Amino acid sequence: MIDHLQYNIGVLAEELAKYCHGGYHPVHLNDLLCDGRYRILDKLGFGSFSTVWLAQDEVKDIYVSIKIAVAEQSHNPMASCKSCKLLHKPIIFIHVAWHMEIYTWATYCFESLVSVGYHFVMTRIGKVSKKDGSPSETGVPEYLVEPVEYKFDRSEILDEIQLVDFGESFFIGHPPNSIHTPMSLHPPELVFRHPLTEAVDIWNLGCTTYELVTGRTPFEAWMDDRELAPQFQKVLGGVPDQWIQDALKAGVFTEEPDISAANGFLSLEEDIQASYANGYDKETLDLDEEDLTTLRSYLRRMCIIKPTRRANLPELMLHPWVQAGNGVRKEEQWGEA
Repeated sequence: MIDHLQYNIGVLAEELAKYCHGGYHPVHLNDLLCDGRYRILDKLGFGSFSTVWLAQDEVKDIYVSIKIAVAEQSHNPMASCKSCKLLHKPIIFIHVAWHMEIYTWATYCFESLVSVGYHFVMTRIGKVSKKDGSPSETGVPEYLVEPVEYKFDRSEILDEIQLVDFGESFFIGHPPNSIHTPMSLHPPELVFRHPLTEAVDIWNLGCTTYELVTGRTPFEAWMDDRELAPQFQKVLGGVPDQWIQDALKAGVFTEEPDISAANGFLSLEEDIQASYANGYDKETLDLDEEDLTTLRSYLRRMCIIKPTRRANLPELMLHPWVQAGNGVRKEEQWGEA
C-alpha cells in the first residue's frame, strides 16, 4: 500500500494510496484511449471506485465523459454494460496496461453544456513527488488533476443533462450478494445480509434527500457497515428482533448491537427539526414548519427498515413533498383548502 504521507501532492483529488494493484489507473491530460480515439482534456470528478474525465472523441468530433473504474471493480464489467445496453447507452471497452481490463463508457455529449453557457475553469494540476526525492512507486501518476469547477447562470434551465451511473446496477431477477455503494448509505437489508431488491433505491433516495436538506447523511459508518445497526435503532426506532437473532446465528453479528454507540444521534424527526431550529442556511431550502412536517412524512415513507414496507416510486410521486416541488408552495399551487 502506498503511503500518501511520503508524497507531495498539492491539489484536492482522489486518494493517492489507491494508485496500486487493483486500484486507480493513472491518467494524464492529453492521454489517448481506445487506439487514439479519445483524448483526455480535463477531469470531471472522482469517487471511491472510479475517475471521470472529459474527453474529445477524435472520430465524431464531440465531447464525451469517460468513466474509468478501479481495476478490482472491472473484473466483471458485463453487468454494468448489460444495463447500459438495455437503456441504449453507448459502451466503449478500453484495455490498459494495469493488471486488469479497465472499462469505460461515454455517457453524455458536452455540446449541450457549451450551448447553455457552461465555462470550464483552468485545470489545477498538482505534481506528485516523493518528499525524500526518491522515485515514485509503480503506477503512481506524475501529477493529479483537481476536478474542474462548473460555473453557470443559475437561471439557465439545463434540461438536456443526463445523470448516469450504472456501476452498481443489477437486474431484479439476478440480485448480487452485495453492492459497493458508500458505506453510510448501506440499507438495512445489506447490513443484515438479506436479499437485495429494488427497494435499495428507495432507501438511498431517502438518505440522499435527507443529505440535500440537512447537509449530512442520516447515518455514518467508516470501517464496518455493522456500525449502522444501532443508528438504525436510534434514528428510526428499532430493528426487528428476529433480524438481530438471525444475524447472530449466521455470524453476521458477534453480539447484539449496542444502542449506546449511537448516543450522538437523534430520531429522524428530532434531527430534521434541530437542523432548522436556528433558521435555515441561505444556500439550502427555505422550509417552514409545514414544509418540515411534509418532509418528515416523505422521508418516513422511504427510510423504513423492512424493504417490503417502503413506498414505491408511484406512491412517492403522489406525496405532497413531490407534488409541491420546484419551490412552489402548496397554497400557491392549489389555493388554500
